[in-house]
Amino acid sequence: MSKFEILFLLRKSLIPTILIIISIYIFFKSIMNFSFDIIIAFVLLASALFTMFFNFSSVCKIAIEKTGIKKVFILSGKTEFIPFSSIKSSRLEFIEGSATDAGQITPGFYICIFSLIGGKEFILTPEHYQNYNQLIRQISLNRSDQDNHGIS
Repeated sequence: MSKFEILFLLRKSLIPTILIIISIYIFFKSIMNFSFDIIIAFVLLASALFTMFFNFSSVCKIAIEKTGIKKVFILSGKTEFIPFSSIKSSRLEFIEGSATDAGQITPGFYICIFSLIGGKEFILTPEHYQNYNQLIRQISLNRSDQDNHGIS
């Protein structure tokens, strides 16, 4: 089972959390002063909740099974299964790190892109999962195991 990278989850929730804190502050301040800032608080709160929902709607846990990859979306609980037989190819793509005039800040990293039958792509990135290397290794082993047993 995949393990989420803490910074990934933090990036997904930082702005909505700040908006929620600001809206709660404005809400309580407007109650104390009997002002109409309460409308601003509700708009900020609705925006924060929408942003949080939008940010987390595509986040999923990954489980590698003998015959394929199971994706479980954390908000909806919806399950999607990608059989290994539907993976046409896979490739690594390097994502450049960030740098300033002072030098390199982050070194960059590789993502793994799986091209699926039907033109879709499934992307695994170490930015999202702590155990990225383990997931890639497990997928490779299970795919090659199927190929060796005549399963396609």
